[in-house]
Amino acid sequence: MKGIHLTFLAVAFAGGIQAAAPEDRAAEDIVAASIDEAEGPDVAGLEERLRMDPHDREARVQLIDHYRSTRWRDEDSARRHAALVVWAVEHTPRDSLLGTPDGYLYPHRSPDAYARAKGLWLAHLERMPDDMTLLGNAAAFFGLADKDLAVSLLKTAKALEPSNAEWSFRLGHQYRLGAGAATAPADDTNLVLAAAEFERAYEIGAGCAERNDTYLVEAMRATFAIGRHADARAYAELAMGSSCEYCDAHHQANVVLGRIALAEGDVATAREHLLAAGRVEGSPVLGSFGPNMALARDLLQHGEREAVLAYFDLCSHFWDSDKLADWTVLVRAGRMPDFGGNLVY
Repeated sequence: MKGIHLTFLAVAFAGGIQAAAPEDRAAEDIVAASIDEAEGPDVAGLEERLRMDPHDREARVQLIDHYRSTRWRDEDSARRHAALVVWAVEHTPRDSLLGTPDGYLYPHRSPDAYARAKGLWLAHLERMPDDMTLLGNAAAFFGLADKDLAVSLLKTAKALEPSNAEWSFRLGHQYRLGAGAATAPADDTNLVLAAAEFERAYEIGAGCAERNDTYLVEAMRATFAIGRHADARAYAELAMGSSCEYCDAHHQANVVLGRIALAEGDVATAREHLLAAGRVEGSPVLGSFGPNMALARDLLQHGEREAVLAYFDLCSHFWDSDKLADWTVLVRAGRMPDFGGNLVY
């Protein structure tokens, strides 16, 4: 399969990180499209394998991944990707592949295939309404294209398995997707609903240490987003007490604590938390997607240029990206960088 499948992006888009790209184009497609074609699979050979045996999953997975990565610049790839996904929805709807961005179709890009796949999903669910795998895969498929339907499916799954924290976690992400670019986040109903679901996931996820740190971070970020700063602070302090194995939690907690301090007029404490966020050891997520820049942006707006430049330098120890050098040039010139997705990662 071409490149490394970036699981975090799959979660993010099924769940609420807002990207600069249009809604009907997942960021993972953009990432994958930039991968050197020399690393690609033997497409002709895989197509022949699939012709001989349509149930050859290994060949189908590699082909779907390949065509997904090129579908935005090549009409033939778009059509072939859609055909392969529709076949999988019809014949193997429980396949885990269909719960990832590889299995997404977008109505603006492939309207006929999307309509066909939607009809198949609904038919499967009518026959087997209590099938949890079908509910999960279908909710992922509709997560961007039909947010209301995705919410309905996740609510059904949550009702069937109320003690499964993952359904609340996914529902929280889906609500956050529905919030869009809210101008008054504290009043946005979807963000309030998202916070409630993330908090529920954290409450019922006790005993699963690794996942519960993920639930905790999302509860912290969501409560901050709707202005519940006291609760966000409490979650952040819990996150700071987590094992250093979860450096993402420490990084995000410092960002939130710094933003709370800044909201309270304490610039010095906000600056300390920014530098602490940059001193974490790093992680696969931080190394791939980079640090959160929301607090850095806020401090730049308060004239804290030197602190932000020091933060960039600290982050360079776990994130090898030209963006840091570019942002450094802009900040030194007195300009505000466009941090893009790093405001929400």
